[in-house]
This record gives sequence, C-alpha cells and structure tokens, in this order.
Amino acid sequence: MAKRKLPGTTGKGKFYRIEVRPKGDFFSFRNQDVGKKGGLERLAGRRSSGSWDTGRRLPRASTPQCGGRKETDPGENPIA
Repeated sequence: MAKRKLPGTTGKGKFYRIEVRPKGDFFSFRNQDVGKKGGLERLAGRRSSGSWDTGRRLPRASTPQCGGRKETDPGENPIA
C-alpha cells in the first residue's frame, strides 16, 4: 500500500491557503463559505476565550483572481 502524502505537498489542491493569524492562537477550527457558494472559504478558529476569528482565507485555485487559467487550444495564442 502506498504511503499517504501530506496535505498541500502535491500542488493539486482546490484552494490556496492564506494565513491571517497563527495556528497557535486557536484550539479548534471550522470552515465557512463566504459570499457565493464555491468561491472563497474562511477557516475560522476558536480562541481560548470562546470568541471566533478568521485564521485563514481559502480562495478557490480556479478563480481568475488567484491565477487560475482557462484551458486553451494548443494552436491558440493565449495572449491575443
């Protein structure tokens, strides 16, 4: 059986991970959809005081704002 690869090491994920606050500030986490379904996600962390705060933003890798690219025909000039 092949050994499981660590998350984020293959470069094939659906999201980019943007750290807003260090992981050590929180003791539990949950994901939330922000805005339109399937777009930006927020990884919220719970602090020891009980309040919730944004730990990371997770923009979808396929969106144009994140450098996602449209598939082009090999003969097509993507610049034009």
